[in-house]
Amino acid sequence: LDMAGRLDLWRECREAGAPAALELHPDRPRPAVQGFRGASVPCAIPPELGRRLTALARARGATPYMVLLAGFAALLARRSGQRDVVVGTPVAGRDRPELEPLCGLFVDTLALRCDLSGDPDFGELVRRARATVLDAFDHRDVPFERVVEATRPARDTGRSPLFQVVFVLQEDDLEAPRLAGAQVEAVDVPTETAKFDLTLALREEGGAFTGALEYDADLFERATAEGLVEQLVTLLRAAVDEPGRPLSDLAWLGAGERERVLALGRGPAARAPVEPVHRLVEQRAREAPDAPAVEGDGRALSYRELDEGASRLAHRLRALGVGPEVVVGLCAERSPALVQAALAVLKSGGAYLPLDPDQPVERTRGMLADSGARVLLVAGAGAAVEPSIPDDFDGVVLDLDTADLGDEPTAPLDVDTLPSNAAYVVFTSGSTGRPKGVPVPHAGLSNLVDWHVRAYGVAPGDRATLIAGTSFDAAVWETWPYLVAGATLVVVPEAVRLDPPRLATWMADQRITLTFQPTPLGEALLALPLPAHAPLRAMLVGGDRLHGPGAAPRSYALHNHYGPSEVSVVTSACEVPPDWSGPPPPIGRPLPGLRAFVLDERLEPVPVGVPGELYVGGAGVARGYVGHPRRTAAAFVPDPFAREPGARLYRTGDVVKWDGDGGLRFLGRADRQVKLFGLRLELGEVEALLAADPAVREVAVQPLAGARGPRGLVAYVVPSPGRELDPRALSERLLRTLPRSLVPAHWVALEALPLTPNGKLDRAALPAPDERATGTEVAPATPTEEAVAGVWCAVLGRERVCCATNFFDQGGTSLALLEVQTRLRAAVQRDVPVIELFRHATVAELARWLDGAHPSAEGAAAEDDAGAGTRRAEARRRARRRRSR
Repeated sequence: LDMAGRLDLWRECREAGAPAALELHPDRPRPAVQGFRGASVPCAIPPELGRRLTALARARGATPYMVLLAGFAALLARRSGQRDVVVGTPVAGRDRPELEPLCGLFVDTLALRCDLSGDPDFGELVRRARATVLDAFDHRDVPFERVVEATRPARDTGRSPLFQVVFVLQEDDLEAPRLAGAQVEAVDVPTETAKFDLTLALREEGGAFTGALEYDADLFERATAEGLVEQLVTLLRAAVDEPGRPLSDLAWLGAGERERVLALGRGPAARAPVEPVHRLVEQRAREAPDAPAVEGDGRALSYRELDEGASRLAHRLRALGVGPEVVVGLCAERSPALVQAALAVLKSGGAYLPLDPDQPVERTRGMLADSGARVLLVAGAGAAVEPSIPDDFDGVVLDLDTADLGDEPTAPLDVDTLPSNAAYVVFTSGSTGRPKGVPVPHAGLSNLVDWHVRAYGVAPGDRATLIAGTSFDAAVWETWPYLVAGATLVVVPEAVRLDPPRLATWMADQRITLTFQPTPLGEALLALPLPAHAPLRAMLVGGDRLHGPGAAPRSYALHNHYGPSEVSVVTSACEVPPDWSGPPPPIGRPLPGLRAFVLDERLEPVPVGVPGELYVGGAGVARGYVGHPRRTAAAFVPDPFAREPGARLYRTGDVVKWDGDGGLRFLGRADRQVKLFGLRLELGEVEALLAADPAVREVAVQPLAGARGPRGLVAYVVPSPGRELDPRALSERLLRTLPRSLVPAHWVALEALPLTPNGKLDRAALPAPDERATGTEVAPATPTEEAVAGVWCAVLGRERVCCATNFFDQGGTSLALLEVQTRLRAAVQRDVPVIELFRHATVAELARWLDGAHPSAEGAAAEDDAGAGTRRAEARRRARRRRSR
């Protein structure tokens, strides 16, 4: 090829998706501007291995340079997760006798694109490297600047264009100069600069290859560079041993490093098997019967009252056929009655299924059907669910508000509950359009509770909050550790729950010492100073990535937690230091009795600092998904590192890495599941529900990116022939099954979905939604409207909003209102109750409310509580009318 042909070739590479950067997942964030501060570590390939590499090269018609390039590219691919790797290499430009006497620097740079697609064996990779090198050197006359100009890569002041890694191999033919009267020898000169992220420079000496790995000290630590050298030697040794094995099967971790990584994932040994939680609560009732157990909703239950009431209900449940492996639905608001009913189900030997009274009725129906529930307990607002239960439901519905249990005995039941029996069932999002039920055994629940009590020193006299939604598995974690330890569980009033300033005051007045907060709510509280009389000693957060440390100083400990529903609520935890600032903190180390492994696609461990998928095993792992054997087999895989037979690992789908301190850091998702407003959501669930609508021919759903993760969903719809996109009608259909926060906030009509050349959906080609289309374009006019609009733009991630913009229609959620409240406090110097943000959902409405007379926060809360009471009473009346019919 001539120069023009060479540039055409590079243009083809760019159009085929040539990588703009090789991201090796550095130890520290990449600076905005490349700093060139460097260091180096020695690299040595022993003579025995060097001779075998040379022999392999000769057998494949290649050179040692090509074999070493193939090995280096394979290592880079394993470290980065990419299969398209570009490596730079310098070339001498004095290749003609006429150039010998000329002055100047004739060295140029070649970019070698290494193709590792299809998981080739090492022999095939050497063949590809040989072809790449020969082609590049045949056309090395094209200046590197022209290649950059032709390919127009994405430019970044923090890295060099086209490649960020360089490989150099010098032949052992350089003789020391002979100087009269002087003795000359070669001396290694330590470098303190780095022009690239990594530069591997080797020299062949007597069959061995020695040199150094130079690294950017602003990105990598010395230990990481030393690990890279060790991994390269291990990978090359495995490659010459078995050049016909696929690259993914070649070992690249030495035995010592592999065991060190696996040891990081093994949590402390669990204690001897612990009694089921309901037995431990019974023991507390015997030891301190008059101690306060649960408070809230105008009621207070002592441990005696809690235990005796639960025993009465448990006897009734036994009479209804409840026992081990029988599921009991539990639909009620957060209240002492809910806690007592859950305890009763455990006492009867059954497994309770928490159902949120506020979730769509169709979702409740599906959960009852999939779980095989035989009994449904309802109370308060949960009674509204009863009239919507299908007539073919063959279970029993028991209204706890009207049930007469006075004749039932209060003695504990003698039910033989095994550690493997299900204690509770929670539902997660499903890719097929239906949520998946997860039965969690008593062994996992008991292990979680035992750890929690010991880790946080829970004891009688502690007062803890019950704040999570009833169907959120965090409510399981909030409840049982405190009752087992003899502490008091205090139900947070609904009018206070989502109002951080009032919540902070309420916790101080209620003498709360320990509290769990969903992460967004916890972040809002971290920004507020607690009242001086607050005795809070620890805040536990979880459910989403923790972002900001908060502006207010704190006198209490902050603990960050991680865990999927499939592994008994919490998998790992760590304390966040008081001086924390900067990136999100780690998610910690695994709990006692649990194992957390960071693995590649071959279920092999990856080194510290390298991303991989998180797999969890041990005492907390659930048994699978109810009625979904295929999905169970895909998500719960055999544990290759366990000694006990039949052990399994749960494949979380979360991408994490071990940091240098031995903690796990969450990076994102490996599949199409997203974390949205603290809830795990399968995008396939929303797509399946939309695809079932006759007006929809094709659909794709994508998360809308925000500064702190997804801030809503976008639905791309191809309407059926003769139909038009009707976002309102589709939203109403979804609201019958999904919570409002999971309904797409933006809708885009397309004539056809974009496809890749192989016919798959090209998600990268989906257009961005027009977020300026917010309805009637009435611009903010008054200072208050401008202040409110500015806050909404910041929270919703929008360039502008108009006065008619509805906060919830544009992706806003109740959790996002917490940030709105905090920002409004700074913008208008007033505290706005969350209930008013719900009531005034447009810029114009909220501005009018702020500018006019409005009731006090206490009056608004009282009105809200009165309205909730009226709704509960009406629900009970409807339920009684249905039963009388």
